[in-house]
Amino acid sequence: SPVLSGKFDLYAMELPFLSSVYLPKGKSEPQFAALYQTILKYQAKPDSTAQVLIPAAPFAKAGRLRSAAIEDPMEGLPWGIAIADLTFVEQLKFSAAECAGFLTPPESGPGVAGRTRLADAHCGVQSAGGVFRMKHAWTGKGQAQDGTDVDIFEGYLSFNVVHSALYRRKGHGSGDKIGFAFWAVRA
Repeated sequence: SPVLSGKFDLYAMELPFLSSVYLPKGKSEPQFAALYQTILKYQAKPDSTAQVLIPAAPFAKAGRLRSAAIEDPMEGLPWGIAIADLTFVEQLKFSAAECAGFLTPPESGPGVAGRTRLADAHCGVQSAGGVFRMKHAWTGKGQAQDGTDVDIFEGYLSFNVVHSALYRRKGHGSGDKIGFAFWAVRA
């Protein structure tokens, strides 16, 4: 199975311009090749939901995640998020709540799992954390421009932030709960 490390661009499965290509009306089978071609168009812009860096196994270092969807409300910039405690999982499974975000039920298979957390301490945050899980979903044989194989990965990530009193006083509320299923391609 493909290597689960490196740089990836993530795209939320809920994006209508992707979900309608992946599972068009009247189709029961996912259209991965069409999805890959559509993602390439958005990747060229660059316009992804998140960017992830996963270090090579045995995961001595934490991975990194950046997403405009997960931002510091005071700074208006994405939080610096680490993906800690990364492990390779022979049969990665998703919880029922996570599966609800997938358009088709994900099959279990080899993948990586870890915890999301702030990369650095922050005065505006009381606590923050979540999960990151990703597995291989599809290989397109010879579908790259140079004739090599291409891969789509799928997964789920969450990041829950509880704001400190400072951020609450400034009107940013008690925090955020973010979680979504995604497709990923190599960046």
